[in-house]
Amino acid sequence: MPPNHDVDFLQVQGIEEPVPWLYINGNAPEIPDALLLPSLGLGLTCLILVLVGQSVLRRLAQRWSPRARGAGRWLAPPLLALAFLALWELSLTVVSGHLPAQAYVPDPVLYWRMNPDFLRQTFHMEPSQWGSAHASMFTEAAAPKPAGTKRVLCLGDSQLVFTSPDSSRTAADAWPAVLERLLGRDGRWQVVNGGVPGYTSFQGLQLLLHRGLELQPDVVVLCFGQHDSRLAFAPDRDVLTDSPWVFAMRKAIYATHVGRLVRQWSLRGLAGSGLQAGTQPRYARVSLAEYAENLRAFDDLARRHGFRLIVVTEPNRGAPVQDEPIRAYWEAVRAFARERGATLVDAGAILTGDPSPIPRLFFDQVHFFTAGHRWMAAQVREAITSTPSR
Repeated sequence: MPPNHDVDFLQVQGIEEPVPWLYINGNAPEIPDALLLPSLGLGLTCLILVLVGQSVLRRLAQRWSPRARGAGRWLAPPLLALAFLALWELSLTVVSGHLPAQAYVPDPVLYWRMNPDFLRQTFHMEPSQWGSAHASMFTEAAAPKPAGTKRVLCLGDSQLVFTSPDSSRTAADAWPAVLERLLGRDGRWQVVNGGVPGYTSFQGLQLLLHRGLELQPDVVVLCFGQHDSRLAFAPDRDVLTDSPWVFAMRKAIYATHVGRLVRQWSLRGLAGSGLQAGTQPRYARVSLAEYAENLRAFDDLARRHGFRLIVVTEPNRGAPVQDEPIRAYWEAVRAFARERGATLVDAGAILTGDPSPIPRLFFDQVHFFTAGHRWMAAQVREAITSTPSR
């Protein structure tokens, strides 16, 4: 059964065990479960108001001319529908304005991205600071790179972002920030953290194309594989589409609270029925062949735009001591480095050779304690300061 090429981006999220929803890996619904029924109640209230308004208009229409009444019969349904949607949208806007900011928001190109309001509330930083104090991944204008400064762009998933199980640490403790301090405090190096939880190499490539190149990086560090290897209802490549109509429709849906709420209900129903029946096919979000293709696309961009590419075998707490899908992606990274002469940070091999540091580096399967972030920063710093192989 081939995947649906027009599915919504949330349907690609990794499913590792039967769960009745798809909002995992950094894609929580905009409206929490506790407010789903109240949101429906708001919609019904708006519908009642519109129907009352329709009744009033009908009484007024009795005084109109026959031509006006005829035109009113044609215009009333779409106008009433628009009034209903407008009232519901307004009520949902008021409700959501009193909720804590969700970590991520939908994006028509990247699937999802960091929510600026979440950055302010959780990390106590402006969106212009996300990545570093120098250049943001999610603001309109790229900060100009000062003369004589080298800029490093780190792309990856939540391993570049989360620094403690209780969120007591901030982005300043993540390894890209530590890397900048290790490279020197004289301003000659700037390191931009482009990590977004849940991202695959496919999304990272889109992020580099649509945002990263504007930052004029001298070095790009790639740390993907964990989410590429996860199973999903459809591969990443099949979710985004070149169809202008589908792109425009998705963008319009994301622009409204009502559209996102309806999508939330429908996807939850689809996920529940598909998972319970066990009939929905599963695909790697990014297959091994596509993963290798994405790495080559990164390298083509490096050659075209003149930045140095460093690839990392994304470390994983379990993979060094047991067989896990990500190990095959490690091999793909190593093969790519040999084929293209890219600089390799083989973190997976280091921990496989000596797994004893693992308990003090990871607080779960993939995320680092601060000690892990310092360890990773040291590995990447050594690669950056080494002589390029090409």
